[in-house]
Amino acid sequence: MPPDAHRALPPVASTAVVDGYTVTLGGQLNAGRSSTLTVKITRQGKPVTDLQPYLGAYGHLVALRAGDLAYLHVHPDGSPGDGATPAGPEVTFHAEAPSDGDYRLFLDFKHAGAVHTAEFTARAGRDGRTTRRER
Repeated sequence: MPPDAHRALPPVASTAVVDGYTVTLGGQLNAGRSSTLTVKITRQGKPVTDLQPYLGAYGHLVALRAGDLAYLHVHPDGSPGDGATPAGPEVTFHAEAPSDGDYRLFLDFKHAGAVHTAEFTARAGRDGRTTRRER
């Protein structure tokens, strides 16, 4: 496929499966205001409660806007080792999409010594409605 060819986004879903982990995305991506997004990570049906710090956090969330690839990099609430932030299974982020449209979300998390990336597609709207897609 030529590098400039358009590819359709994956089908709508709120769950991604990567390397034997199931990652569920909760919350709504809103345009023009803060959104709370929470991911829950499980493995073989059990909550992962021993995430490892990766680049100083239990997760990193990157969003790229379809069309122009505007970029958001969002750090989660809390910090590893602060005595208050659990090491999973949930990681919460606060993100603000600058405009309506489709965004490709990439969640990096580290467990058992390896970094894993879960991928979602979210549609941000000013009315607060969001749809998610899984890859």
